Amino acid sequence: MVPLLAVLGSVLFIVLEISGTSSGAYWMSFGTGTDPNALLGGPRLIRSDEWLVQQSWIISQSRQGFPSVNETFPGGMDATVLMELPNTDWSTLFRPHMWGYLLLGLQHGSAWQWWIPALGLVSGAYLLLVVLMPRRPLTAALVATAVWLSPIFQWWYGPNSLWPTAWALLALAGTIWMLRDDRLWPRIVWAVVIGWLAVTAAIGLYVPFQAPPVLIFVFCFVGLVLNERPWRKGRLRRAVTRLAPLLIAGAAAIGVVVTWALTRSSVLTAVQSTVYPGARSDPTGQLLNQDPTLLGIAGAPWGQTFSTVGAPTALGPNPSESATAILLAVFVVPGLIYLVVRAVRRGSRVDFLDIAAIAVLLVVLAFLLVPGWDPVARLLLLDKVPVARLRVAFAALLPLYFALVVRRVDEMPSRRLAIVGGSRGSPSRSSRWCCGGSWRP
Repeated sequence: MVPLLAVLGSVLFIVLEISGTSSGAYWMSFGTGTDPNALLGGPRLIRSDEWLVQQSWIISQSRQGFPSVNETFPGGMDATVLMELPNTDWSTLFRPHMWGYLLLGLQHGSAWQWWIPALGLVSGAYLLLVVLMPRRPLTAALVATAVWLSPIFQWWYGPNSLWPTAWALLALAGTIWMLRDDRLWPRIVWAVVIGWLAVTAAIGLYVPFQAPPVLIFVFCFVGLVLNERPWRKGRLRRAVTRLAPLLIAGAAAIGVVVTWALTRSSVLTAVQSTVYPGARSDPTGQLLNQDPTLLGIAGAPWGQTFSTVGAPTALGPNPSESATAILLAVFVVPGLIYLVVRAVRRGSRVDFLDIAAIAVLLVVLAFLLVPGWDPVARLLLLDKVPVARLRVAFAALLPLYFALVVRRVDEMPSRRLAIVGGSRGSPSRSSRWCCGGSWRP
């Protein structure tokens, strides 16, 4: 029901041509009086990458018939690589947020571009949450909405900032489902969707928002595979069989991305040859140098969220760079560690998803706080992520940590009695789902 409501809401806003674009900034320069197209709030001038740069190029693309090479500049510009522009190149099949411009025109297309990535992010977070705690769909919906409303996403709002986290959360949900479902067709459907959106996230080409969610997925994927106890007889083969569609889809996605990159090698080489973003490489342990009071990363609590432009403060140089995320993972990780240790001491087997979630959070915190391991950080591409933008990792970890803690609390004997259908001697349904039991979706 919740995903259906999200889809219907997105469709309604697209039909009504309603979006959150800050292109109303032009009215401030060329109009008089109240902007007739502003329904709520006002434009945020600091989001000039969206309203000034990208929207201008999109209009240029429309005027030229959505070419692969935009001829505005002498010699042309490849519109299939930079700035997420609508075009008729084959790669647009993997940019669902651009389809609205080609099918519906500029006004509807702008709303389409705004809401489709949002729908992906909310859906990915919601599906992960209900897979891990199936008895709480309403809570899952509220937490998924909180992920989307995180300041780090709202201030950096765009396809290349939302899709990587949306993909990581969806891929985790799909991996859990595929490991539990005996049926082949749901696993194929999950694999196709995950593989297709992997290309969408990859060709967005914004590493600061790509690297942290991918790192989270890789750690948790390993944890989920280890939960299958592959060292036991027959378990490795079973896990590989269950995940075979996903592995094939992953290989296909890599093939598509490599093909896309090779056919645009000159453009990508030029990008890599720049000072920024190409040559940028931030050292480890920079958080205390840039934010010695930790006010910026904490948001204190909202950063400059309510500012239009803002001036440099202890929170950051502008609202976008000051935007943080709910640091739930940081605050609850001691409790999660306690619950994991408590469960193991009481005879429960180790849950490697918990271990992986804790490990990846420690890696993120180590990059922020601990200097001296730059070679490893470069291998993980974390050096390409400015400190302020690494906060996206905490937004991606929000639904995962919420579900893991709730799951652990539900497994406590005192909580089992409060769950309908549960009993002191029998784990709840959510416990069987997460801990390798036989319950099927």
